Amino acid sequence: MKKVLIIIVVLVLIIGALYFLIWRARPVVKPVEPSPQPVEAGAEQGGAVDSTQPVIDSVVLLQQELKNRARVFIERYGSYSSDANFANLEDLIPMMSESLANETKNYIAAQRAKEKVGQIFYSSTTRVLSIKFEDFIPDVSAVFTALCQQQETKDKTTNMVYKTVKLKMVFENNGWLIDSIIIQ
Repeated sequence: MKKVLIIIVVLVLIIGALYFLIWRARPVVKPVEPSPQPVEAGAEQGGAVDSTQPVIDSVVLLQQELKNRARVFIERYGSYSSDANFANLEDLIPMMSESLANETKNYIAAQRAKEKVGQIFYSSTTRVLSIKFEDFIPDVSAVFTALCQQQETKDKTTNMVYKTVKLKMVFENNGWLIDSIIIQ
């Protein structure tokens, strides 16, 4: 019995030592902050720029962020289930301007007042197929047009439809908020 116990202890120590060596052998990766690169004199006057250095344009980054936010908003806004009782719209209210938020709250209240007990199941799932900028003014507004695919299920029947969505964002209270959405 003592021999088995000694063998188990030795195995645990060997496994522990191997684990420690493997863990310690991993290289420590420290983040490298890019140093500011000087602009070449010829670059300002149409000369060649070294293409190996990435150029990060804050406007391009902002446009990409707004495009992603618009995509998420449109997909969530257009995805509904009668079982969820307008949770999709309520979740989006913090992303809306005050006027659109009030309009949405009024719409939800009106729809809930019309609800009937035993209503048949209805759902729609929206997916943005493409989205593009129509207009962009930094710190003012951004307008997008998106082509969307919407799958609608009513009771046990499913239909696929394609719609165009126009979405406008405004820069309000130090942040970008959705001000209007038109589904065509």
